[in-house]
Amino acid sequence: MSDDLPENLRETRELLMRSAPGASGETPPPPPRDLIDDLEAGLAGAGTPAKRAPSGAPSRFGRLRRFLASPAFGVAAAIILVFGIALPFFNSPPKPTSETFRGAAADGAAAGEAQVRLILVGGEASALDPSLFDPAALTVADTAPAPESGPFPRVVVDFTTGEIVRYDAAGREAGRSTLPEDPAERAEAIAEAISRVAPD
Repeated sequence: MSDDLPENLRETRELLMRSAPGASGETPPPPPRDLIDDLEAGLAGAGTPAKRAPSGAPSRFGRLRRFLASPAFGVAAAIILVFGIALPFFNSPPKPTSETFRGAAADGAAAGEAQVRLILVGGEASALDPSLFDPAALTVADTAPAPESGPFPRVVVDFTTGEIVRYDAAGREAGRSTLPEDPAERAEAIAEAISRVAPD
């Protein structure tokens, strides 16, 4: 037995040797051979680092997992999210043309196509507030125009006869209604007449 132990470990060695079972001078039984082989095999490569077996090409799942964990995926996801939210605002379809109270198409369509002409006849025409109607569609006349003369569609408000006459886009009379006596209701009646002949 080697006696090259430091002084502080010699007492521990002596204690361990005295605690071993059996009488002094008796030799302990030999350890099993397979245990010795396992220990020798394990300690034989202790001085050199263990070499990893080549793992081969990473699997698709492994590559996907690495990509999802990378910062590039976070940046790409943020860009896609921003575009996904902002794109519908830029690509929203134009709103359908809707008739306004003024008699003109809301999207400023051509006067000959989508604008309803409003013709006010008679001296009381000046009593209506002109700011309620589109100036490009509004005409004030002393006498009612001939039914066959254009432009169409149009609404003729005749204060002398007290009638509102509607003409469709083909120039046919589309209906008549009575002009209300109350000035507050007149603008509403005219707006309703305009909406009835306005092109879709």
